[in-house]
Amino acid sequence: PTYHDQYDDEAPSDDETGSDVEYFDAVDAYAKERVLERLYGFDGYEFEAVVGDVLKAMGFTVRGHGRGPDRGVDLVATPDSLGFGNPRIKVQAKRRRAVAGRPEVQQLAGTLLDGEKGLFVSLGGFTAEAHAESSQKPITLIDGDAFVDLLLDHYEDLSPETRTRVPLKRLYVPVG
Repeated sequence: PTYHDQYDDEAPSDDETGSDVEYFDAVDAYAKERVLERLYGFDGYEFEAVVGDVLKAMGFTVRGHGRGPDRGVDLVATPDSLGFGNPRIKVQAKRRRAVAGRPEVQQLAGTLLDGEKGLFVSLGGFTAEAHAESSQKPITLIDGDAFVDLLLDHYEDLSPETRTRVPLKRLYVPVG
């Protein structure tokens, strides 16, 4: 059950949760769930732009593939502004609810040249077979929960366009 299912859009009281920590955890889970739902509502290109902007906020230079068939690579990220630095990271971004499987991880792996790394962001998560495949390759898998955490961690450094697409307001909750 989600926070929404448990509390019907109302914040829990201290009596319902038993402690400030549980209250904070419930509010945090609800907020992350709402951000994830917002991301599911984007089209594929909008989601790619958000993924690229999070990578930029993390210090990478990002080049988009553009519209049309991507052949397994949506974005390319590098640690330098000219795009020559290593590691060169090829990114696949999926905003669908369905899990990504081994064939999609293999497709991304097939695009990697020597010294390149892969990053697969799938909001719906990954199958066990996809995890097994990625463990044999230089590919990092990021599911929806982990991506929302990255987005929140770097929110202040995101572009105004992304902050408009995913408008958030900081909330301070007393604890202890």
